[in-house]
Amino acid sequence: MPDYKDNYLIDLAYQTRSVLVTNDKHFKTAEKLKSPNVTIINLAQFYESLNL
Repeated sequence: MPDYKDNYLIDLAYQTRSVLVTNDKHFKTAEKLKSPNVTIINLAQFYESLNL
């Protein structure tokens, strides 16, 4: 990850089996990681999932 200070968010999402919702472009590289397997979506995808 380009911003190592955000690694805790990946760890937290993995440990709680949560979806990480962010518009931070640095997380695009994290989507390609095989481990830990974390689902990362942007805000538009989140709103779409809520049918808003």
